[in-house]
Amino acid sequence: MDSNVLDMLNKINEIENEFDDTIFIPCTEFDVDYFVDWIEKQRPGLELDLSDFLSFSKIVNGLNVNGLFVYSLSPSAENNIYDSNLDWWSSEQRSVYLFFADDDISWYCVDIKDGAFCILDKPSGDKTNEYGSFDELISIALGTAI
Repeated sequence: MDSNVLDMLNKINEIENEFDDTIFIPCTEFDVDYFVDWIEKQRPGLELDLSDFLSFSKIVNGLNVNGLFVYSLSPSAENNIYDSNLDWWSSEQRSVYLFFADDDISWYCVDIKDGAFCILDKPSGDKTNEYGSFDELISIALGTAI
């Protein structure tokens, strides 16, 4: 994981510690397996490198901070990646993305066709920025929440 992302997570966790809480709750191996099976069923043959997202989830499995929701891999979590993506995929325009997070004005996702990590404007769905990795994308998202 990118050190910038880890620094931001530590900063967020310091704030949460003031309220006797922590963000460092990892997903389980069951959650990872469930996600891998789910994405294969939803998008057969999908060839995306999601290792950075899975590494992130093994440190912080979902996050809700200052209006930013990073989706959890736990199917029973309130803001899980499964329900969120099924909601966003109800629009044909958005069905070409895998969504990792959202806030009041943006979706943070990967373009399934070309593998570009991107930010989409809410509600238009227009692509506003592209990034080369999940770490770059989540760094931008976390930066908006801090």
